[in-house]
Amino acid sequence: MSPRICTALALSLFALPTALAAQSLTRIESFQLNELQASSQLSAVGKVNGTAGRYSNGSITLYPGVISAQDINPLGLSYAGVHSSGGSLHAMRFNLIAGWVPIPAPTPDYLFSNAFGISDDGTTVVGFAAFDEAGEVKYHAFRWNVFSGVEVLAEDTPGAESSARCISGDGNWVGGEVDRPGLPDRAVIWNAAGVMQEVLPASWPGFETNHGRVHVLNGDGTLAAGGYGPDAFLWSSTFGAIKLPSLPEFEFSMLVTGMADDGSVVVGSANYGDGPAWIWTPEQGTRLVRDIAVQLGFSLGTSPNPFAVVSSCTPDGLRIAGWEPASEDPQDVVDAWVIDLPEGGVGEWDDWGHRLSGNFTPALSGYGSLAPDSSGQLAFSGLPSFQSIGLFMGLTPVEASFKGGVLVPSPDLLKVLPTLFGGPSISFSWPAGLPSGTTFFLQGWVPDAGGPSGFAATNALRGITP
Repeated sequence: MSPRICTALALSLFALPTALAAQSLTRIESFQLNELQASSQLSAVGKVNGTAGRYSNGSITLYPGVISAQDINPLGLSYAGVHSSGGSLHAMRFNLIAGWVPIPAPTPDYLFSNAFGISDDGTTVVGFAAFDEAGEVKYHAFRWNVFSGVEVLAEDTPGAESSARCISGDGNWVGGEVDRPGLPDRAVIWNAAGVMQEVLPASWPGFETNHGRVHVLNGDGTLAAGGYGPDAFLWSSTFGAIKLPSLPEFEFSMLVTGMADDGSVVVGSANYGDGPAWIWTPEQGTRLVRDIAVQLGFSLGTSPNPFAVVSSCTPDGLRIAGWEPASEDPQDVVDAWVIDLPEGGVGEWDDWGHRLSGNFTPALSGYGSLAPDSSGQLAFSGLPSFQSIGLFMGLTPVEASFKGGVLVPSPDLLKVLPTLFGGPSISFSWPAGLPSGTTFFLQGWVPDAGGPSGFAATNALRGITP
């Protein structure tokens, strides 16, 4: 074991306990959160029972007559949304001076519209509009600007339809999909001049059969993320597209809903947006948001599907948010959740197995991000009271036969701890300076007359730093 890493781990886990740092989870009752404001304060837009609303400073402001607020600019002064009038939906823009104002109809044959995104300066809104074309309803992407008016974005094939789903922060790029006759939807972007281009090559798996869409763009339009059939992708104007890995829980598609401005974090919801919510980073790959929430010490609450949907990610990637059903009733309200992630990222705690039972069935769990200078906790359960337990730590898994069971960690460090009432906890401060991806293993062994050789053991625990 490296002496430097050994010393650092020993100082963090075996020093005098420190208080576990408060974790940043906020829950907002009866609020479907659609988009976070990109600011240090917690502010977001969404809806409450079919009425648009904004959450800020611990309270919700409602906007009767507007059914949903879809996006908000970083200053929090302008929103994009939709209201219902005459049985049809109509795209809207909000600012503090004029309030909610409908986006003007592009042409006389306009029927209805919806807005999905707004630029950082609040002057440009994108979405789709429906038109009566020779008795048929056709959908086309639009971009509206406060100075130049509304523009129906071009498609490259007669009879094609399209929709704009997002806009870059600078307002120059629009992302969405185009539906050409006889072909599946393609993921596309439009530039400032309205010229459309596809973001995935014809060699992309399932290109000829699966539907695609760009869901999010970064500030200058050089990065995009979206879905194609069952998969999610991250696209760069420089390097092209990569497929984001799926998980066994994802029976259907990976719907992308947010991205950090540098592409270091992508979030979304599986199974056509029904959940579970997921988060992807280059270091840890794709993980479930609820697993990260548990790792950080958050309660799953009372929802039948906790952390079901993630709907937004701030440009720095440090705040993600979404919503979860309040009950099993699909007609019931949903509650919003917001997680502030540590700056150093979130590592991993994995159950490595090899628990050995006797009269007792010990268990070991780890909590905390394992980011530099962060707090964490080791929690034991199922131990005999008022005895001592030996906690082994090592950087490699030796999985050696020991006392009728399996000793998983290389025995580089050993600390004897009191079991107290059978469930002691160790709070620690994780050190700075350890390499990213540092892996270590922990396992506790305790005397137990019912064990094969007079001992019982906890499951082994693997920790990986972000």
